[in-house]
Amino acid sequence: MLVHSLAGEGQVVSVYPRAVNIRCGHGLLVSVIEQAEHMTALSLHVPSYFRSQGAQTQTGARVRFEKDRLSFDGFCIVFSQNSAWEAPVAPREVQGFSLSKTAIFREALLQQGKKGGLLGLIRPGEAQNPFVRKAVEPLRRILQQTADGSYINGLSQLVGLGPGLTPSGDDFIAGLLLGERILSFLTAPEGAAQSRLSASRIASVISLKINKGELWRCLARTNDGGRTLLCQALLGYFPNYLISVAKSLGNAQTMGDMVGAVKQAVSYGETSGTDALVGLWFYLNASRSPYEHGRTPDQKRRP
Repeated sequence: MLVHSLAGEGQVVSVYPRAVNIRCGHGLLVSVIEQAEHMTALSLHVPSYFRSQGAQTQTGARVRFEKDRLSFDGFCIVFSQNSAWEAPVAPREVQGFSLSKTAIFREALLQQGKKGGLLGLIRPGEAQNPFVRKAVEPLRRILQQTADGSYINGLSQLVGLGPGLTPSGDDFIAGLLLGERILSFLTAPEGAAQSRLSASRIASVISLKINKGELWRCLARTNDGGRTLLCQALLGYFPNYLISVAKSLGNAQTMGDMVGAVKQAVSYGETSGTDALVGLWFYLNASRSPYEHGRTPDQKRRP
């Protein structure tokens, strides 16, 4: 629970009917929220706050973090198992994941995804918005350079790309990081046994490692919301909605199941859910052997 590591003072920077965002050190946001599905490792689930006081809180209010609690506007929130939440992806939550589902995942995403962000990266021939155009070339270079065990470099060009509380490029990168974490579980010996992956299937997975040092060094390029998302994802913590969709995608047996899982995720934010799923699909697709794509090993993949 990352909120337990915070100390010192912060400031309320935005107030919504069901969420209050507090800026603390290093430009990270701690959110006091009403709905559990919006939980992250830097949020507190306190429905009682919104029943008693939420509408009265003003931006600019000073906040004090002290060991197991925070206080502002005369309201004290004590951290507990009910209010703070740890959000790493656990191996048991992705047992049903399989790269063989990548194609129907893409189809469901094309059906349900919201336009305006980076959905155009996987929709051939669609009129591209400027953010898609800016992302295409770095991603094409990444795919052309990847080989088993190689590092994915160049993602810093996507940090802070696009408007919104969390820019589209940051959501996309969070999806990539989730994909990397899922495959690290599935290809580990114990994960392969639980997910019933055969040795030949594991051998067909291309191990791609995201250069996290490059991303850590450029977090200042994005806004507070994007920085908060990426900081958590780089540490292996993801929003509750992404963990939920990872479980649902793993459990999906039919196209209808997949559509339902994707539909739920893309409802998050303006395009945040869509952009994160595009990133997840991109990583999973890039990790598939060229043979599974129907190509010879020397043929390059394209976004």
